[in-house]
Amino acid sequence: MKKIFPLAICLIVAMACKKNRTCHCTQTKTGTSTTHGTVNEVFLGIPVALADTSFSTPINDIQVYDRSINKATKSAASNNCISYSEPYKETTLTSVPASSFNLSVEVTNEGTVTYDCKLK
Repeated sequence: MKKIFPLAICLIVAMACKKNRTCHCTQTKTGTSTTHGTVNEVFLGIPVALADTSFSTPINDIQVYDRSINKATKSAASNNCISYSEPYKETTLTSVPASSFNLSVEVTNEGTVTYDCKLK
């Protein structure tokens, strides 16, 4: 019993010490990418539609990274290394206006991002 008490104190002190810790995360992005493109010719100042098309492709993007948490206890580091999911929607519009034609492409990425994080 006399040896267990000092050993328990040493273990508690070691667990409570602040040191650099690493959070290992896997980010998974799933959803749909929709592309819509149009081409208009400008004829006598009036735009005339030449092409109008849309298509969709699935998104499945996985990224793995490590985050460094400096001088933190294990409890504080585990509170900052969490797993969660959230929806996302990203829209990019590219337009090329010219005197004889107009080209525009709109890409919309929509889905869910999942962060799966574990403390190393």
